[in-house]
Amino acid sequence: MTQAKNVIFMVVNAWNIVKKIIPIILLIFVLLMLLTWVNIVKCGDIPGWCSVYYGIMGQPDILIMYGTDGIGDPFKLKALFEDRTVLTIKKRVDIKPLDYMVDYSKISGYDLVIVDRAKTMTYDEMKIFFDYANKGGRLVWIGDSGTSAPANEKPISEKDVNPQSTTDKDYSGWIRANIDGDVLNFSELISVEFLGNFCDLKNCANPYTEYIGKMLAEGSSSLTKQMLSTAKLYGTFSLVKTKKKISTTVALMLDYQSHLITNGGEDLGNIQPLIVSSGLGGKVAYYAVPPEHFFDFSGGGAVKITDFVNTGMYYGVLVENLYYGMLE
Repeated sequence: MTQAKNVIFMVVNAWNIVKKIIPIILLIFVLLMLLTWVNIVKCGDIPGWCSVYYGIMGQPDILIMYGTDGIGDPFKLKALFEDRTVLTIKKRVDIKPLDYMVDYSKISGYDLVIVDRAKTMTYDEMKIFFDYANKGGRLVWIGDSGTSAPANEKPISEKDVNPQSTTDKDYSGWIRANIDGDVLNFSELISVEFLGNFCDLKNCANPYTEYIGKMLAEGSSSLTKQMLSTAKLYGTFSLVKTKKKISTTVALMLDYQSHLITNGGEDLGNIQPLIVSSGLGGKVAYYAVPPEHFFDFSGGGAVKITDFVNTGMYYGVLVENLYYGMLE
């Protein structure tokens, strides 16, 4: 009888302990889900957690948005995401033109939005992307996207942004204003200021094969892990200036190996940012070089770009890292 009482006591005691532990486990689980959603914790950092996270949230949906001009090839980028030799994981990738995005609801349901070859963009379109990122969406901005306003939009000057300014110089790039005078500073979101495309500021024999310099990866960034130390860049890209913020990380840089002097005589130094991560948990990333620039499909599938331009570039890891770095 005493032995039975002891067993019952042990079972009750164990159950009481379990009841205390269960809320703690649930709290940790909810916290981990939240930290993964805001990208502070990468689900790939915890073995098996990506399966749990996306099993609950659903497999990540990716949207590529494109315009009518600019650098980049959004259809090639889509093909790369769907090529199982590049990314073995199953995923859904949609591609839509800018005019599909009539309001925020058109993109709000996607886990990752990528904007590629979309140089000309309206204030309203940029505002939708701005709101998407500020509401927690993961955004990848490529090259010169959004740096040109349509002809019917009034240019914005320094006095529009800063009434105390002594100059009325027009801004170019990612600072815009709508018809009511509301100013949108997209540069603050992506943490870079647009200077121009390399082959527009420098004379290029060929915008696809021009040797530019060496690429230097920031070792701890998930966007550039496994990058070769011998990686070289060929072809045009967007020249930008990094805005110094606590949440900004330059994940990939270009070493021009001498001072980069523009045709207008401006000295831009020898180190140029190529991939810049910013925002809470790095949920916003800017790519000065379109990732698809490092691939060719002329041989069927993703093959070395040497097949047609003889540059020696094949950095498939950049596309792989874009996916896993932004989503896992």
